[in-house]
Amino acid sequence: MIARGDIRWRQLRDAGQKATHFDTRPARRAALIEMVPVLPISTQARGLPWGIQLTEADGGPAPCVVKPGWIRIVEHGFLGPWIAALPDARWPEIQRALLDVLGLAP
Repeated sequence: MIARGDIRWRQLRDAGQKATHFDTRPARRAALIEMVPVLPISTQARGLPWGIQLTEADGGPAPCVVKPGWIRIVEHGFLGPWIAALPDARWPEIQRALLDVLGLAP
């Protein structure tokens, strides 16, 4: 089952894979929809204002950046193996960045 805050591999159409942060409703409702929003994760920090730095202390295998500005909607079938879970303490930062990216920040 997929849970909010999961960091998973996402299968790319060109046969590669990329780490992805799963950002959606609680899992009981997410299981009812085929398409889910995800935030790409990369080891390349480009200094964009919404990039959220994660370290090994956040549960991942290496330092990386969550990129809310590149939000994607993907099919469940493209979500691969679990890597880690984002700590609850990091959620407010993710939420603020998403609201800002979407132009909904106060």
